[in-house]
Amino acid sequence: MKDFLNVLGKVFLDTDFLNFKKISIHEHYRSGGNIESFIWAMRILNIEKAVFLPTDWPPYNPIFKNHLYRLFDFKKKFGERIIIFTTCYSGDTTAAEFIEETIKNGAQGIKFIDWFYSEKTKNFIADINSENMYKVYEVANKYQVPVLLHIDFHKNNKFLNQFEEIAKKFSTVNFILAHYASCILDEKVSLSLCEYLLSKYSNVFIDISSGYGIKKYMTIVEFNKDMFRNFLIKFQDKILWAADIVIDDDPQKNFLWFVKRIILDLSILQKEYYQDILFASKEYYEGLALPVDVLKKIYYNNAKAILKL
Repeated sequence: MKDFLNVLGKVFLDTDFLNFKKISIHEHYRSGGNIESFIWAMRILNIEKAVFLPTDWPPYNPIFKNHLYRLFDFKKKFGERIIIFTTCYSGDTTAAEFIEETIKNGAQGIKFIDWFYSEKTKNFIADINSENMYKVYEVANKYQVPVLLHIDFHKNNKFLNQFEEIAKKFSTVNFILAHYASCILDEKVSLSLCEYLLSKYSNVFIDISSGYGIKKYMTIVEFNKDMFRNFLIKFQDKILWAADIVIDDDPQKNFLWFVKRIILDLSILQKEYYQDILFASKEYYEGLALPVDVLKKIYYNNAKAILKL
């Protein structure tokens, strides 16, 4: 109870967390997850809406339909707070048909996780510009919905050329590359690929979610503070915020855990110095203390425009 009161006190006393309306562009839901507690955390932290992704782990994205259909049920209960991005497996020859059907039923975007590259998945990865995926992008173009892609560019040289072909071909589709285009949590920290893609393509955006890598992200930001701050300010119109929390059946992921985890994410962007209230691994970290006008775009305005809200 003491921990609970301390965390809520931090939220309400530190009004910086409440002053900004927010839309999260990248959260995961898996069947059995405590989505009600996450919705309450959203309410506490002034998060108006969140994009929930029903993706399962590659290869094959095996039981995404279970997660997707539960999300449609929750949307009936929680309404516009829930935004659903539909998904499929990139090698499924019926992917485009399934994607179109679920958009007609209320999905507002598309997510593919298939280019999460590892030894386990590498033999199952279809090309980003495959004939099958072309059909998916055509559906995105038809309904003018955004496409969120997890692509490990740094692990396969061909991915960049394939994605650029798609970005050029489907110039009226907004593509969001997850996790700084997967550029920062590997051995070498660099934002050069992000800068290249954001500068070259008007329809390419990134989300800055760090997901399960947040502890490493905190350290990376601290030791590369100027690089991150300058980048986020320079590209403030093309950057979207999210925490990338996987809402699953893990018992530790209750209301209090969600609030702590999201506060940690917000602190990186808003604070000059902040406490690690989730891991308690270090008393203070250095944050980015971004300008208010930049935060408003990253937290809310950019997502609102892309989602056509």
